[in-house]
Amino acid sequence: MKLQEAEDTLGEAERVKGNADSYVARVQVNIDTELANSVKIREDAEVYSEEIQNSARTAAEALMTQTRAGADEMASRIGRETSEDIRKILTDVEVARASAEDELETQRILTETARVRAFSHGLAAENAEDEPARTNKPEAKPAPVKQASARKAKPAAKKAVAKKSPARKAKVVSIRKAA
Repeated sequence: MKLQEAEDTLGEAERVKGNADSYVARVQVNIDTELANSVKIREDAEVYSEEIQNSARTAAEALMTQTRAGADEMASRIGRETSEDIRKILTDVEVARASAEDELETQRILTETARVRAFSHGLAAENAEDEPARTNKPEAKPAPVKQASARKAKPAAKKAVAKKSPARKAKVVSIRKAA
């Protein structure tokens, strides 16, 4: 009986051991399968990571190229606009300079005219003072003035202006003081 019990226990133990060995074999297969899957997943993840990094680098380079191109275009546009603004300002300055020169020429002519008038009034005043002394003398007729054509009158006016230019610099002295 004891032998029978021992044999039964031994049989039971061998069966449990067989079940355990088959269980260990199944678990080992599962472990190997899971390990293979995790290695595959890791490899796929590394490949995907490299693709993402390459894609990100390409996108960043494209963005940098686009940004540089945009900055270059903007700099060019700003340069053109600035050049146009400078040209406009230079044109305005040139117009202002020309206006100032015209104004100075006008003022010079007015000043010369005022000097001539003042000189003429001085001569007229001296003639008026000398007139009582000349009342006993017969009046002389003024010499007839030849009328020149319009073409000849303009060069004469230019010559007169040209001759007056040095006088402009000289002091105006009345005839009385000069005599």
